[in-house]
Amino acid sequence: MSSLQKLDDEAYKWLKKENAHYWSKSHFSEHLKYDILLNNLCEAFNSAILDSRDKPILTMLETLRMYMMLRMAKQREACDKWHGDIGPRIHTILEKNKVEKQNYITHLAGQKMYQVVHTCGVQFAVDLAKHTCTCRGWNLIEIPCGHAIACICRRHEDPVKYIHSRYKKASWKRASGPFIHPIANEELWEHTNFPPILPPMYHKQPGRPKKVRAREKDEKPVASTGSKLSRSFHVKIKCSICGEHGHNKRKCDKKGGANNINKVKRPRASRGQPSTISEQTIQPNLANTSTYQPSSSLPMESQPVSSVTTNTTRKFKLKSPTKKTKN
Repeated sequence: MSSLQKLDDEAYKWLKKENAHYWSKSHFSEHLKYDILLNNLCEAFNSAILDSRDKPILTMLETLRMYMMLRMAKQREACDKWHGDIGPRIHTILEKNKVEKQNYITHLAGQKMYQVVHTCGVQFAVDLAKHTCTCRGWNLIEIPCGHAIACICRRHEDPVKYIHSRYKKASWKRASGPFIHPIANEELWEHTNFPPILPPMYHKQPGRPKKVRAREKDEKPVASTGSKLSRSFHVKIKCSICGEHGHNKRKCDKKGGANNINKVKRPRASRGQPSTISEQTIQPNLANTSTYQPSSSLPMESQPVSSVTTNTTRKFKLKSPTKKTKN
């Protein structure tokens, strides 16, 4: 916290008001066996049912039933393919912690209690009987950390033995054992004398319904397709007027400066109609410009438009030449 206060005092004051159990791993509860503060389970499920939420109520429920039935069946099949007593994800974490054990020196204190010293001098206390370590890595998720694995290997035991039972194959099979029964089509249902169930009252909410969750300010933007990041995340936009990053010339605050060249807008005229100049702005450095005298040898329609007084804008039309009639 002292380092954060030196870096940003406002962030330090804001975190000081919040409870540390909600954002600091050092204050996480050891009862939940979870070491990260994310909501990925709800977000993944919400993303899976995104297409079903806009459908009618019966169609939506049938889509959800089908999705959950197939998912639970897939989980049971994947559990049967495990090569050991733990899953592949837990096995990856365990192998990663085994690599770290080579940097520790263990000292037996007694009754499965060890003092583990790192090669850099940092030391930890490990209790194999209570499955605890002062680094709190083993306490939070019940998977032996690198300090605990160093002590377990000294006793020539298997680290899988010290993993919590909730990660074992028996627990996974017990969790995914109940399954959702398949049902027949609606036309094959048993007919009863009860009145049909009416749909709930529908009330249309104002505005367009939101499908994508609201992201935080520090999260990365996502493109409309959902598979790639937006262009603004990869490319740094630079303004061609002021030279600053973060915006282009359309949103530049210095667009009306004296150094900009304002172009004359000439709208297209239809065939046979006189051309009209909607806007004409004179550059500041064109002061004291004399009026252009058109040549009488050119027809009126092909003569250039003359300049007007400095820093003024006029709207006028060129009249088509009138035909002279012979007396």
